[in-house]
Amino acid sequence: MVRQCLDSGEIVIGPHAQKAMMDDELDIEDLYKVLKAGVIHDEPEQDIRTSDWKYRIEGKINRGDLLAVIFCLRSTKRGFVITVFIVKR
Repeated sequence: MVRQCLDSGEIVIGPHAQKAMMDDELDIEDLYKVLKAGVIHDEPEQDIRTSDWKYRIEGKINRGDLLAVIFCLRSTKRGFVITVFIVKR
Protein backbone atom coordinates (compact mmCIF):
# COMPACT_ATOMS: atom_id res chain seq x y z
CA MET A 1 0.00 0.00 0.00
CA VAL A 2 2.93 2.34 0.65
CA ARG A 3 4.15 1.86 -2.88
CA GLN A 4 0.61 2.37 -4.19
CA CYS A 5 0.58 5.80 -2.51
CA LEU A 6 3.85 6.59 -4.26
CA ASP A 7 2.68 5.39 -7.66
CA SER A 8 -0.85 6.71 -7.86
CA GLY A 9 -1.69 8.49 -4.66
CA GLU A 10 -0.37 11.18 -2.37
CA ILE A 11 2.44 11.35 0.18
CA VAL A 12 2.13 14.11 2.78
CA ILE A 13 5.28 15.03 4.70
CA GLY A 14 4.34 16.26 8.15
CA PRO A 15 6.00 19.21 9.87
CA HIS A 16 8.01 17.02 12.27
CA ALA A 17 9.37 15.01 9.33
CA GLN A 18 10.20 18.19 7.41
CA LYS A 19 12.21 19.53 10.36
CA ALA A 20 13.98 16.20 10.86
CA MET A 21 14.92 16.12 7.18
CA MET A 22 16.37 19.62 7.36
CA ASP A 23 18.27 18.84 10.58
CA ASP A 24 19.86 15.72 9.04
CA GLU A 25 20.40 17.34 5.63
CA LEU A 26 18.10 14.85 3.88
CA ASP A 27 16.20 15.55 0.70
CA ILE A 28 13.02 14.23 -0.88
CA GLU A 29 15.02 11.74 -2.95
CA ASP A 30 16.36 10.14 0.26
CA LEU A 31 12.84 9.84 1.63
CA TYR A 32 11.36 8.40 -1.57
CA LYS A 33 14.22 5.93 -1.95
CA VAL A 34 13.42 4.43 1.45
CA LEU A 35 9.67 4.44 0.80
CA LYS A 36 10.18 2.69 -2.55
CA ALA A 37 12.83 0.14 -1.65
CA GLY A 38 12.95 0.02 2.14
CA VAL A 39 11.95 -2.86 4.37
CA ILE A 40 9.34 -3.09 7.12
CA HIS A 41 10.83 -5.40 9.77
CA ASP A 42 8.13 -5.25 12.43
CA GLU A 43 4.36 -5.29 12.68
CA PRO A 44 2.72 -1.86 12.61
CA GLU A 45 2.02 -0.10 15.90
CA GLN A 46 -1.19 1.72 16.65
CA ASP A 47 -0.79 5.35 17.69
CA ILE A 48 -2.71 5.88 20.93
CA ARG A 49 -3.51 9.51 20.08
CA THR A 50 -4.68 9.18 16.48
CA SER A 51 -5.49 5.44 16.18
CA ASP A 52 -3.42 5.41 12.95
CA TRP A 53 -1.30 2.35 12.25
CA LYS A 54 2.36 3.40 12.08
CA TYR A 55 4.99 1.57 10.05
CA ARG A 56 8.75 1.85 10.39
CA ILE A 57 10.41 1.51 7.00
CA GLU A 58 14.21 1.29 6.87
CA GLY A 59 16.56 1.55 3.94
CA LYS A 60 19.96 2.82 2.84
CA ILE A 61 20.24 6.21 1.20
CA ASN A 62 22.84 7.26 -1.37
CA ARG A 63 25.34 8.63 1.15
CA GLY A 64 25.39 5.24 2.93
CA ASP A 65 23.30 6.03 6.01
CA LEU A 66 20.52 3.72 7.18
CA LEU A 67 17.37 5.85 7.31
CA ALA A 68 14.13 5.06 9.16
CA VAL A 69 10.84 6.55 8.02
CA ILE A 70 7.82 6.45 10.31
CA PHE A 71 4.80 6.36 8.05
CA CYS A 72 1.05 5.87 8.35
CA LEU A 73 -1.65 5.26 5.81
CA ARG A 74 -4.58 7.65 5.95
CA SER A 75 -6.32 5.79 3.12
CA THR A 76 -5.35 3.39 0.36
CA LYS A 77 -4.13 6.35 -1.72
CA ARG A 78 -2.87 8.76 0.95
CA GLY A 79 0.18 8.27 3.14
CA PHE A 80 1.60 10.52 5.84
CA VAL A 81 5.27 10.73 6.83
CA ILE A 82 5.37 11.31 10.59
CA THR A 83 9.13 11.54 11.01
CA VAL A 84 12.48 10.34 9.67
CA PHE A 85 15.75 9.65 11.42
CA ILE A 86 19.16 8.19 10.74
CA VAL A 87 19.56 4.80 12.39
CA LYS A 88 23.23 4.29 11.51
CA ARG A 89 25.84 6.40 9.76
